[in-house]
Amino acid sequence: MKKISVPTVVIVIIILVVRATAPALTPALLPSGAPASAPLFGPIVAAILLLSAGGDNPQPCFQEEGGCAMPTPQSRIAIVIDDEERWRSIIVEELQKVGYTVHSCPTFCDYPGATVIVVDAQDPSRAVVGPGYVKTLRLSHPQAFIVGLSAALELIQPGASVSIRAQFTLAGTNLNLDKNDFDNREFRALLPT
Repeated sequence: MKKISVPTVVIVIIILVVRATAPALTPALLPSGAPASAPLFGPIVAAILLLSAGGDNPQPCFQEEGGCAMPTPQSRIAIVIDDEERWRSIIVEELQKVGYTVHSCPTFCDYPGATVIVVDAQDPSRAVVGPGYVKTLRLSHPQAFIVGLSAALELIQPGASVSIRAQFTLAGTNLNLDKNDFDNREFRALLPT
């Protein structure tokens, strides 16, 4: 269902009320040379206002418990991508402690408006997919703070010329953290405020 902003509805109602109660005002609002009896004037103006106010371009909706929450400029939305349930829950909990609404998934996912994104390096097959995810997410979230996470940041896998840390950095992470040295308080302190 299309959501229309309250100001748009108010403007449309005002136009319709003026049109119905003060027909003498209508000719003054018409473009010069238009007949005063133009029957579609009200609906055309209403449609123009709806389109210009964004009524035809609704904001994305994030499913939350108990309904749908619309993002606001002050929203703190985070994405956590890690195939390990234990690590996903640790990162989600830490982000929630500092006020983020967190969306987590075991494989690639994306949510509009994310300001922090945490990406694990490897998928369940141990293939290094995280840097590729980071490249894709960096395109849709150029201002996001992206964290690369791995238990093997210094590992250079067969066929690769650089470490996982370097792959993450080249892909566009702002920070790379080693799961083996992970500190909850330090992680929270490193997040943008």
